[in-house]
Amino acid sequence: MHLVFVCSSDHPLCGRQQISLSEIADESFIDFPEGWGNRTLVDAAFSASGLSRVVRAEVISFDIALAMMRQNLGVAFLPASALAPDGETGLWAIPTSLQWKIQLAPFTGRLPTSAGRALLHGFSTLSASRSPK
Repeated sequence: MHLVFVCSSDHPLCGRQQISLSEIADESFIDFPEGWGNRTLVDAAFSASGLSRVVRAEVISFDIALAMMRQNLGVAFLPASALAPDGETGLWAIPTSLQWKIQLAPFTGRLPTSAGRALLHGFSTLSASRSPK
């Protein structure tokens, strides 16, 4: 699942098509608690680049993060799927090369339940529809 860098439409980076981590290291970040997938991935990317960043606010939902960014309270990395398919009013998303993978390991000792099959199908469909062209 690809992550996008999201900022307010009032932010100086609005309108950009690409950014580098060094350009945004001093931004006020809205992120998820330590240990969450997105946070771990972004923290590792900054660390691998020899950069650090400050997370000013931790949230536990995409909706809260989006609302805070609409108020220009910070920037965030979010899965592209967290944004409305036709874009988010008041926000600007910039594609990044960051992606995290969802891995499912079905139990091999028995057939999956109908719920398990639906879950596997849903993730397969989501993965195929979100793959870069």
